[in-house]
Amino acid sequence: MKLMRRNFGLFVLFFGLLQVGAASFLPPIWTSDVGAPITSWSSGNFNSGLATVNFSSDFSFSLFGQSYNSVTVSSDGSLYFGGAPGNPQPQAIVTQLLQGLPRIAAAWYDINAIDGVSSIMANTSLPGEVVFTWQDVASYTPAAGQSVAASDLATFQVTLESDGDVILGYEALNSLDPAETGEANSLLGSQQAILGITDGYGATDPGSTDLSKMAASSGFSDLTSSDTIYQVIDNNAPDNSDLAGIDLIFAPQADGGWLVTSEDGAANGVSPTPEPTTQAELALASLVLLGWWYKRSRVIR
Repeated sequence: MKLMRRNFGLFVLFFGLLQVGAASFLPPIWTSDVGAPITSWSSGNFNSGLATVNFSSDFSFSLFGQSYNSVTVSSDGSLYFGGAPGNPQPQAIVTQLLQGLPRIAAAWYDINAIDGVSSIMANTSLPGEVVFTWQDVASYTPAAGQSVAASDLATFQVTLESDGDVILGYEALNSLDPAETGEANSLLGSQQAILGITDGYGATDPGSTDLSKMAASSGFSDLTSSDTIYQVIDNNAPDNSDLAGIDLIFAPQADGGWLVTSEDGAANGVSPTPEPTTQAELALASLVLLGWWYKRSRVIR
């Protein structure tokens, strides 16, 4: 009986430690092969920088009737087509969204990197698609010696498909009010964030669409006639927007506009894929487990 209790306790402890590495959930559509970090930033680093990424010779991306073989990546969460803005535009402003270049904003806000933690990556070697990933990025620069809680970081991804589809995937991004929800706020320090797609060049403003709220309901789809569709997430007064675990799929329509659908593990009955436990977490779990087991064995004997 003592042996059974000891082994049961061992199992519970090990299972609990594994959950440390599986605390966040990936959306149903997520590319784990994120490629290599982008290093050619105009600012010398990816805090408020721009970088040109060339596609492979067998891939081009069609957007608003134009075919592109490269894209300008902004560290602040956007992809620009047909050129680069005069500056990185860290603050998300609707008028700049509409007046600028054609753009895909996965999450446009004042993104900052944390040394040794954050990465912005591109994979241009996948068949039929190109993937960009913002991994563990913060929305403000901490003071010297100050850290940012892992729960306050954001991770999201843009996939460009060869047929013109665009997929925005979110592992962690929200403007939740910690005082009310007890959850983290990925946008701390930012006034607002904007996500969506625009044809730019003075596009007519269709108004903000609450994509995050609609995507959280089962069977969501939205057919737009406008080539510009976006959501403003206001963080001055947190609006409890939460995109974690959600995909937004934008399919271009022949007559213009987009068919927007979503894949949300919770809403659509799909079990989201847990973030894999890292080798470091497994090693730590094993060490703690062995120490506990050794001490427990000596007490029982």
